[in-house]
Amino acid sequence: MPREQSKLNVAVVPKAAYDYLARQLREAELRCQQAEHPEGWVMVPREPTKEMLDALNSMAQCEGFIPEGYRAMLSAVPKR
Repeated sequence: MPREQSKLNVAVVPKAAYDYLARQLREAELRCQQAEHPEGWVMVPREPTKEMLDALNSMAQCEGFIPEGYRAMLSAVPKR
């Protein structure tokens, strides 16, 4: 009787290849965490989070909306 085909798109790889890829991913993550950025700069998500948009919306009625709204969004960026 033939084996039932899985609907998942999976591959079987040798343990050495898996270990190599896992090590590469861990090293890449560490490099990203240690990335240097200029003083006064912060890393932010490519797309704003709901909390960031809520912070921006809370500033919409205020004078000086753009700079203060931007600061409000940055203060809501998820912390690592």
